[in-house]
Order: sequence, then C-alpha cells, then structure tokens
Amino acid sequence: MNILMICGQLWPQSSNNSNILKTLLSHLAQNHRIHLLASASSLDALPESIDGFPVHWVTDTHRGFIRRFLLPAAARCIDPNGFSDALQAMLIVRRALELKKEFPFDAIICSMEPVPAGIAGAFLPFSGKRIVYLMDPPGMVCDENNNTTF
Repeated sequence: MNILMICGQLWPQSSNNSNILKTLLSHLAQNHRIHLLASASSLDALPESIDGFPVHWVTDTHRGFIRRFLLPAAARCIDPNGFSDALQAMLIVRRALELKKEFPFDAIICSMEPVPAGIAGAFLPFSGKRIVYLMDPPGMVCDENNNTTF
C-alpha cells in the first residue's frame, strides 16, 4: 500500500508531533511505501528525503491569482474566524493532488497538530483510507472521567 503522511514541521527541526508520527514510519515501512508531505517555511536547501523517506514540500511560492484571491476567499467561507488554517490546508490539498499523479497513494495519515494537516486530510478529495492522529485529544473525544492515556 502507498501511504501519504501529512505532518507538521520537518525541517530544519521536526515538531514534536512530527517526531511522534515518524516513529510509526519504521513499522509501516516494513509492508508499505511511504512518502511525507510537509509545509516548508522557506525554500532554502530543502532535503529530498528525511530518515530515508521521500519528502514533498508544500511551498507558498505561487503568488498568483489563485493564491492571492481565490484561496483566501474560499478559506474565509470554510473558516471565517481563523481562515489562515484553512488557507494552509488548501495549499496542502493542492500539493497532495499534484503529488497523487507521481505517487498514487492509497491511504493518508495526518495529524491534527498542526491543524491545517488535519483539515487537509479531511478536505482532500480522496476515496482511500484516512487516519487522523490526535495528539493530546480534547476531553470531548474521550471520557473526561476516565484516566486512559493515549
């Protein structure tokens, strides 16, 4: 199975959540092909792989009409109070759709930290399996009186 992992910051330093997700890679890689998709804060010397896994970067280099006008307008409709998360999610979705042509993934694993990764996983037009990892889930997700640790 081909798996696309959408995660938080990977370069130059990994976020805590990305580090946790990366621990799954060695286990998943035994039976699956895995590619990583992560946002890049700059275009300076982005590695093509991390820990031996191919990385595809979401860069915000296209400042054309779609990026400057259409995506922000759509993001405000989706998330009027915090449209920057929705905007970043839409950039991730656009990159994932481009990537699907060269790496036909069958499943997506994404994280809710950063929030745009989870939103992108939900909005991506894709019929395969989706897994969303919740780090420190809110009380509404689990019984608040239960001392279960995730």
